[in-house]
Amino acid sequence: MEDVFAIWANDLRYRDLHGATVFDGFELMLPYAEVIAKLRNGASNHRSFQGKLSFLSPAFRKATAVTLGEIHIYNKGTFWTIQPPIDIPLPFLMTNKVELNCRFSGPVVADFSTETRAYFRKRGLTSFPVASEDWIGVMQVNRSGLFFRKETVHLTVFSEKTAVNVENVLVFSCDDRDIPVGTVFGEAHD
Repeated sequence: MEDVFAIWANDLRYRDLHGATVFDGFELMLPYAEVIAKLRNGASNHRSFQGKLSFLSPAFRKATAVTLGEIHIYNKGTFWTIQPPIDIPLPFLMTNKVELNCRFSGPVVADFSTETRAYFRKRGLTSFPVASEDWIGVMQVNRSGLFFRKETVHLTVFSEKTAVNVENVLVFSCDDRDIPVGTVFGEAHD
């Protein structure tokens, strides 16, 4: 069985650095960490994954064969690389699970746990990977940190299913599936 991964690309670092696009982002599915660990513990080229990937956003869907890798840039951190260079507007989801599609993107009202609000404030985050039983997604806030229990945030959802529920859904962090982030009550209306 193929290991499945999904990465949310949210910040372009270099459009073309030595034949690769370099970007920052975060993983949305835990198995990818296991893939990297396996590669580092025995594969001859531990810094890359080759194959067909889907690039998804609310505005587009593109599948192409690429090499995904990582690069450490001195005093800046570790970033993802894609070869050959690509020109896709950020943000986007990159995955080897071709069945995924963007199923919802818009404002929702969410009730966040105290721990989640503290985490956002401490790190100054503006986006956060989340998952429910039926989908994976990204929550984005307009400013750094969450300050109120109930907030209107932008939610982008990806799923294999044709229809997904974003009302009264308990969502979890993709970093730790045992920690509830909060409840999405549904679409925000003016």
